[in-house]
Amino acid sequence: MAEQLLDKETREQLQKFFEDMDNVKVVLVMDKNRPTCQLCDQIEQLLKELKETAPDKIQLEVYTPDSPHYDQALQQYNLKHVPAIVIVGKNNGMVRYLGIPSGHEFGAFVETIKEMSLGHVHLPEEIIEEVRKIDKPVHIQVFVTPTCPYCPMAAVTSYHFAAINPNITSDVIEAVEFPDLANKYRVNAVPAIVINDKVRFEGAYPPDAFLQKIKEAL
Repeated sequence: MAEQLLDKETREQLQKFFEDMDNVKVVLVMDKNRPTCQLCDQIEQLLKELKETAPDKIQLEVYTPDSPHYDQALQQYNLKHVPAIVIVGKNNGMVRYLGIPSGHEFGAFVETIKEMSLGHVHLPEEIIEEVRKIDKPVHIQVFVTPTCPYCPMAAVTSYHFAAINPNITSDVIEAVEFPDLANKYRVNAVPAIVINDKVRFEGAYPPDAFLQKIKEAL
């Protein structure tokens, strides 16, 4: 039996944190034959342990090439890269995490699961209204690493925007696990954010400045 990734204290904290959470679906799509899937076993185990802390509220689905609906999952969640974790709650847009949410990213990932289940975000009302007005497709890619203390802010802001607007897809990408993508977008420091392959910037921008970058990309 594999050693548990979450210790007793962390599990107890998560159980308490998830008490007032609504139902949410967490989908893992992976292919162990791909070079990006070196940590897929750990990702699957981490998600299973998370589910154990809120078994009645977290629905976990895992798809591999051997699964009968693997191709359907790729299409449904518009996945070009795996391993990918998709969070499906009351969010309007697509919320995805590529890689393993560890280190500083773990807390942001857990927070996002709860927020997507409840369908609310912590943003100023004027920002929410502006994000809702976006009527064109927006693809946000946030490159992170587990040791980056500023990355969670960028990741959560991106997720919040996707939660509000069905036109927005937010991908948080673990840069070390996806070197081809990191190289493609010349990621030398994190967080690095790419919007619609047009606008690229680095740093944990506040929501209003982040939104301006989206408008610039459009």
